[in-house]
Amino acid sequence: MKKLLALLLLTASYQSSAAMIKLDVSGAQDALNSPLTLSAILDVNEGDGETLSFSSFAMDVLFDNSLFSYMDGSISSLLPMGVVSQKNDSGVGVAYFNFGDVMIASDTTLFSLQLTALSPGTSTLSVMVNEMYSGGFMTQPMPVTLAQSSASQQVTVAQSVPVPQTLGLFALALGLLVARRRTR
Repeated sequence: MKKLLALLLLTASYQSSAAMIKLDVSGAQDALNSPLTLSAILDVNEGDGETLSFSSFAMDVLFDNSLFSYMDGSISSLLPMGVVSQKNDSGVGVAYFNFGDVMIASDTTLFSLQLTALSPGTSTLSVMVNEMYSGGFMTQPMPVTLAQSSASQQVTVAQSVPVPQTLGLFALALGLLVARRRTR
């Protein structure tokens, strides 16, 4: 009987949600050395009147370090207490901690950061929730389970072509063709 009661209490306190993580990539995705902004968005199903509460999370932003570089200090968040980031071998680790629960009732940007394209190529940018907990500083933390805990988007960075030089070369070639035709 005690085991059944403990199981019911654990099940009631375990927070599961239809919320999911989304990834938004904006900015100059097609030019070298141009920053692009990556945002992790917590998508809450507002139509069902659902809310989600959490006090901490740990996430990884994964990308190809040979194609992109994290711009130090570019991370931002509107969450209370802010977020912290740390470069690692596969991208950037992002962590958040608050002394009490943050209640989310609509789509919310958890954090945004900037990457710089280093070389042309195609890569997949991903954000993955490692852990998310509900419960404040003085209470037992409970895991929060999202319906979808990762998101990714493919980004292609093309070699930039300098337009004025290309037009100049085209004009020179056209001029040489006209000059050659006149000599005949």
